[in-house]
Amino acid sequence: MGLMDKFMDIVHKIRGDDERKVFAHYMVGLTCNQSPQQWYHDMVTAKAVGIDGFALNIGPEDPWTEKQLQEAYRAAEYVGDFVLFLSFDMACGDWPVAQVVDLINTFKDSKAQMNAEGKPFVSTFEGPGWADNWSTVRDETGGIFLVPDWASLGPYGVGEKLDVIDGAFSWDAWPKPGVHRMTATEDHLYKEVLQGKKYMMPVSPCFYTNLPQWDKNWYSSSESLWFDRWQQVLEVMPDYVEIITWNDYGESHYICDTCPPQIVPGAEKYVNGYSHSALRAILPYFIAAYKAGTPDIEPPGEDTAVAWYRTTPARTGADGGTQWGQSGSESAATGARDVISIVAITKTSASVTVAIGGYYWNFATKPNSPVSYFELPFDGRITGPVRLTLNGRTAEGPPIVNECCHGHVIFNHASIAVYRSGQRTVLFAAANGALATAAFVQLSEKENAGPEDTGEKRMLQVSREEIKKKVDEDYRGLRRARHQIVLFLDLYIWEPICTGVRFLELVVIFVPVMLTVPVIWVGRRRADRDGERTGTLWWYHFLVKAMEWAGPAFIKLGQWAASRTDIFPTELCEIMSKLHADAPAHSLYATKKTVRHAFNGREFHEIFDEFDEKPLGVGAIAQVYRARLKPGLAAPEEDEEMDTYSDLRHNVQKGVKSVLKSSPKHVPSSYVAVKVLHPGVERTVRRDLRIMHFFASILNYIPTIEWLSLPDEVEQFGDMMKLQLDLRIEAANLAMFRDNFRERTTASFPYPYTDFTTRNVLVEEFAHGIPLADFIANGGGVFQKDIASEGLDAFLRMVLIDNFVHADLHPGNIMVRFYKSDRPNIRLGRRHTEVDPDNHADATEEVLSRLTPFRKDKERWNAELTKIDREGFRPQLIFIDTGLVTELNETNRRNFLDLFRAVAEFDGYKAGHLMCERCRQPEAVLDKEVFALKMQHLVLSVKSRTLALGNIKIGDILQQVLSMVRQHHVRLEGDFVNVVISILLLEGIGRTLNPDVDLLSSSLPILRQLGAQSGKDMVNEGDFSMLMVWVGLEARRFMQASIEDVERCVKYDLLSPNV
Repeated sequence: MGLMDKFMDIVHKIRGDDERKVFAHYMVGLTCNQSPQQWYHDMVTAKAVGIDGFALNIGPEDPWTEKQLQEAYRAAEYVGDFVLFLSFDMACGDWPVAQVVDLINTFKDSKAQMNAEGKPFVSTFEGPGWADNWSTVRDETGGIFLVPDWASLGPYGVGEKLDVIDGAFSWDAWPKPGVHRMTATEDHLYKEVLQGKKYMMPVSPCFYTNLPQWDKNWYSSSESLWFDRWQQVLEVMPDYVEIITWNDYGESHYICDTCPPQIVPGAEKYVNGYSHSALRAILPYFIAAYKAGTPDIEPPGEDTAVAWYRTTPARTGADGGTQWGQSGSESAATGARDVISIVAITKTSASVTVAIGGYYWNFATKPNSPVSYFELPFDGRITGPVRLTLNGRTAEGPPIVNECCHGHVIFNHASIAVYRSGQRTVLFAAANGALATAAFVQLSEKENAGPEDTGEKRMLQVSREEIKKKVDEDYRGLRRARHQIVLFLDLYIWEPICTGVRFLELVVIFVPVMLTVPVIWVGRRRADRDGERTGTLWWYHFLVKAMEWAGPAFIKLGQWAASRTDIFPTELCEIMSKLHADAPAHSLYATKKTVRHAFNGREFHEIFDEFDEKPLGVGAIAQVYRARLKPGLAAPEEDEEMDTYSDLRHNVQKGVKSVLKSSPKHVPSSYVAVKVLHPGVERTVRRDLRIMHFFASILNYIPTIEWLSLPDEVEQFGDMMKLQLDLRIEAANLAMFRDNFRERTTASFPYPYTDFTTRNVLVEEFAHGIPLADFIANGGGVFQKDIASEGLDAFLRMVLIDNFVHADLHPGNIMVRFYKSDRPNIRLGRRHTEVDPDNHADATEEVLSRLTPFRKDKERWNAELTKIDREGFRPQLIFIDTGLVTELNETNRRNFLDLFRAVAEFDGYKAGHLMCERCRQPEAVLDKEVFALKMQHLVLSVKSRTLALGNIKIGDILQQVLSMVRQHHVRLEGDFVNVVISILLLEGIGRTLNPDVDLLSSSLPILRQLGAQSGKDMVNEGDFSMLMVWVGLEARRFMQASIEDVERCVKYDLLSPNV
């Protein structure tokens, strides 16, 4: 190797070209009319288990190829850290050179393109006769890195083509005819003949095809193949691994979640009911070991066990003409061994139990190895469901039977797995092709693709696409015609009839409301009620009552309208804010049915140790139960360190954190809250929204109210409703909040069990806490300042730092838990300290039991709080019900910050004009100049009181702004108004607990963090407005400095470290 070659080798290593990677072969020919959501689902599912990318198998004649490649590359760029490369299928037609060149040039610059040595990675299926064309392709594309599959030549034949290729891929991933188990001999031979060029090794779980239309009907011995090949990968250590395949159902070597439109005609009988999703459960370990270069690694995540098996003995019936291996001469029944194959991946020794029907067999894992392989023979005399148990967790698969359902033996495998996701993102728990909650978490965390994009918008789009009614593209002939007729009758006959009936029901409810409108001009005006007449107030109450009668959509509409004081009168909003759902609870039977589906069909007694049959609460859309999960399913995993061995530096850091932050000891609860949607609520809401939109469109023609743009408001409200109709979105929001507040002590959020959350069921950690409403009613005693300041701090961080705000903040959704601070434990060595689990019991239960008797006795309530304070208990807020969040898109956030900057500069006139120019309908604004002058007057009145900012009620100022907005028809964005309303609510709650609460002062720590993050950029841009606010508040804070923090450290004995 010359000097330049050595230099280039170093460059490629630095660039990461020599990193080991694992790909999965993806059949693009099966993706006609495939949605972008399916591409996204497949990629996040593959990425979650360690797969680095897809090899996109394409043929020359499929008209959808280029469109689907565009969708694939777009999805991969969206997912991030997931690569693609083209694999030209040379066995299914002639490829013109120009077509190959054009496709490579089209995608080579994509961020998702797999590159090696700085060139686009390209592969093939067969095509050694096309070899002479690759030099032309290299010239016309600027260079490629070619790793073809020319397995038909054999290793030595490939070795004669080294001047054409940069590496080689082998398609020989299965035992030859007459051979039961595969070896790695040929893989070693490839590495030898390639003389240092790259080798991509094939791995496949099985092979069975029975497609007479293509003269394909054979089975390759596969009982131990999935395990054997991964063991051989760790032996050979190739440059790359390619899994054959992700989605080739016709040959049964798929590992994806079943996607019916991709199943080729004739394969349904041996694919449907034979899931291979569980096979992916072993990949995180094997891929991690392969990339580490050794099998001696600790398995990622929790212990895992996987089993795969045929559901009938090989000689139960006819073999269907299936041969043993391609071009084999013997029956497949000869080459098929009747065994259940089991792989267990464990950190320590464990016991694996396999059951067929009522018979059980136990296996012990290897004591000094993370991987164990077992086989359990069966002969058909024992039949029944197959159950796999590891560490108290059980999975059940299809039964083994002694008869052939299709007239002959099916040689495909079914698979089941026992696993727990831990901190891995597991997406193959999703049923019926629906995305798992983990995919929604990734959607919410993804960077916005444009100025109008947000996480909620992405999640809503995917959610609605899933339930969109359509005819499967795979249906043909009479079957397709029948489904099209049914869909037509449903959409254009049945739905209009049901909507009409619902319309008549709403007419009966709301006609009396409309007939009584004249009463709003009756009665005297009430000065204490914003000058409204008594008749108007009565009519507002009547309207609210009618909304309660009308059902969930109208209850939510009233609650939403209560937040829009920029549109509706203040008193109407005040009355609507008290609107509550008086919905009847649905039956326990319906709850059990929905929950069982979320837990993959498990019986109720297998899921819960306890389940309170009476709901904790019944809302317009769902009801909530309290339950205790089985030990194998419970105990959320926290990232907080529990390691009892640490170095001094870590202990000092933790001790300082305990003193300064009063860090809570959090102990995960084994109790969970189970939220279940009402059956049929989605259908009812959909019809109500259709009716609302119809009437909004009619009302929009009235000249005096067209500025409201009611159809747009109904659409926005509809999106809000739809977000709450998919509980995976609420779980994703919880995950995002928990991530944002991971290092903050001001607030916490319940742990969402994403593996068990579906569209209709949310399982989350039960929030042990005391409702904030109790503290508002009885007072916070010695804790009132802490509770108020922590609430404001949490909210301001949501607004200013995270841009991810809880949009339903009211006292019912805020709980207060109590804890005892972590004591500094600074050890001057690596001594072992015993941890007593009893000392980690959640203190909230104790405090709750002490306070409950005094809920109606203010004096004794506050006296008990004083005792609790003396005993060292501290409060922390828990936010629940995160179904609605506000995330300002790039455009709205820029407008928000521009407006904030104008106010910070005390330029109210500029702020007023900005609001008019950037509202939703600038042309509908009345008297823009007058509005701007009013804003200037308001801001100057604030400026005159800057020396007494604590006396300024920000809520009063914002209320005046919303009143002016309503008078001048300034249509603000709903997200912006949500932030403003949340500020009103939070400051109102804060001042109820602590009249001296100072919102601007509370923002000081957040402004410090903002300054640290983006202060340099602001200075470079010449923007000193935020700096002025910051410096002013810092000076004011310095003048008000006290010794409260030191007093707290002394009071709670936090300055006495346990050395």
